[in-house]
Amino acid sequence: MAGPRAAPEGAWVCYGMAGHHGDGERAARVASSGLIGWTTLHRSARPVDGSPGDPHLHTDVNIAHMVRCEDGKWRVPEAGGEDLHRYARTINKMAEARFRARLIERHGAWFERSEKGAWELVGTREDVREAFSRRRQQIVDLVSTGANREQQKTAARRTAKEETTGAPRETESSRSGFLVNEPGRSSARCL
Repeated sequence: MAGPRAAPEGAWVCYGMAGHHGDGERAARVASSGLIGWTTLHRSARPVDGSPGDPHLHTDVNIAHMVRCEDGKWRVPEAGGEDLHRYARTINKMAEARFRARLIERHGAWFERSEKGAWELVGTREDVREAFSRRRQQIVDLVSTGANREQQKTAARRTAKEETTGAPRETESSRSGFLVNEPGRSSARCL
């Protein structure tokens, strides 16, 4: 596990909510002194039909749905975490760009945009990519090739629930955790 790394000075996370919110009442905002999360590196996609998943190097980021408030209590984050979710897609794009940059820097990888706009590793033949895309094909088989993104996501969630037992996903043994805005600190750090 890597040592602590400081985030930009003055990094802002979110505030906590205390009291009832709704029915004409408004919960009080309480300053936050931190939240907690972790990342898990996976080398494969979800299992398909009970067999191990296809190669798919990616990282899952998990953030606990609570913040540590200045009074020391853990509470629900602002607006139920809406601000965190609002930027999830942007954060994901930044993380993917950083991941590509490291692969280029360390291993000389090359990437180019596909016709659909996705970044693909240069030199991977289409037939090889399709052979290692059983999870995608499983979803397409459920909803058809003309399905929109939301229909595909719904099918993916449904099949993911069905696959919670069976072959395990290959996971990197180490995880990294992070605390943001610890008490007495004005910046985030990664553990």
